[in-house]
Amino acid sequence: MAKYRKNKIKQQHTILEGFRKFLEELSENQLVQSIIPGRISTKGSKSSSGERIVELQYETKTGLKILLKHGTAVQEVFVITNNPQELISLVFKEKRIQL
Repeated sequence: MAKYRKNKIKQQHTILEGFRKFLEELSENQLVQSIIPGRISTKGSKSSSGERIVELQYETKTGLKILLKHGTAVQEVFVITNNPQELISLVFKEKRIQL
């Protein structure tokens, strides 16, 4: 199990540049059990001025799905937690966070 993990963050896929610190800080929250970054894809629309954006998508059965966006790159990240509503109120006061 530890082969692909650094603390609570699964390391099987690359993490978009500039978001590692955010995910490491998120993993320090006691509500978070695990963070699973997905594949990086590119989309047609580019965020303005290369902003780094974290966007809360929705609740899943096991926690939350968030999107990391930078330029045309988008990465899905699944946050495993037993209390998604409390995590949303603590971390995601707004649906979009600009880093």
